[in-house]
Amino acid sequence: VVLVTVVVLVVGVAWAFLYSPLLALSADSVTVSGQSGDLSAEQVEAKVAPFVGTPLARLDTDALRDAVDTLTPVRSSVVGKVWPRGVSVEVTMRTPAMVVEQGGHYTLVDDQGVEVATTDSRPTGLPLVVLPASGEARTRAAGDVHTVWAALGSDLRPQVTSVTADGATLTLALSSNRSVVWGTAEDSALKAQVLGVLLAQRPATTYDVSSPHRPVTS
Repeated sequence: VVLVTVVVLVVGVAWAFLYSPLLALSADSVTVSGQSGDLSAEQVEAKVAPFVGTPLARLDTDALRDAVDTLTPVRSSVVGKVWPRGVSVEVTMRTPAMVVEQGGHYTLVDDQGVEVATTDSRPTGLPLVVLPASGEARTRAAGDVHTVWAALGSDLRPQVTSVTADGATLTLALSSNRSVVWGTAEDSALKAQVLGVLLAQRPATTYDVSSPHRPVTS
């Protein structure tokens, strides 16, 4: 009798834990944080909706996180179970890192090449860039621009009017019809130092710092 009772209790607890609706995810127990701008809590909750009704013990938080991450403004998210019937979703928003001009409008893009927002006026403090239209080349190019822009620093950035990147090399357009052949994003800190010296000491039209130990001007 004792053995049967124990077995029944174990089975009952397992069923309640794994299958009972009493411990299933409830739409009223979803907490969203970190969202801003064009992303609302309701949009995140819509991605959670297909998982509502799943017992928390069997809820695939990785799958839920991947669903939330499909939202364009979301760079990443963290999903946690909140017993007995809830989840918390903390999102990290994409941050504009550069600007692409398209048909008189300006598209804000993050450092992975993903479009974040569109505006009619050019934002200040962000580089104007030309990137590949899509694919891995665009992702690499955006990352390269982000690296170079960080290396340039506040002294050189005001002189840069635009940056062109193709996913392999970069070219900078400067004020007064000058240009910089940057090459790859490698050694960007050194290249920025060399460029600063050249701009101060050698007036030229083209500055080639693709090989920073052997820079060329013309």
